[in-house]
Amino acid sequence: MKKKKIVKKDFSNKEIDNFVNFLWETRILKYMSRAGLHYLKGPAREDAAEHSFYSAIIGWILAQLEGADENKVIKMCLIHDLADARGGERNLINKFYSQLPDEPKIIQEINKQHRLKDFPLRKLFEEFFKKI
Repeated sequence: MKKKKIVKKDFSNKEIDNFVNFLWETRILKYMSRAGLHYLKGPAREDAAEHSFYSAIIGWILAQLEGADENKVIKMCLIHDLADARGGERNLINKFYSQLPDEPKIIQEINKQHRLKDFPLRKLFEEFFKKI
């Protein structure tokens, strides 16, 4: 097996701080229960972070079966509910009676606030929301 040469990138302390703050924000999903599960009368409990993980595994398998870009699908699955950290988690019944948050706008705000200019979060999220 060939050894890869490790290339150190120069990041400023501010850039690292921005990434760390972004990671703290994503961690909030660990504490957010999936809203739809409250209507099920079983012991099933899942937080938004678990849901994203399972979605990524399912997406990986489906991407492989369909010949799609596995890397992109996995990343999209991991971030598809990221806006819920700010906009909240809604169940199917709530969606009939309340206005949905503008998730692409929330992702733009996260991207801007944490200065994630070279991190492809916004581009992936926009592609995820395209109705193809």
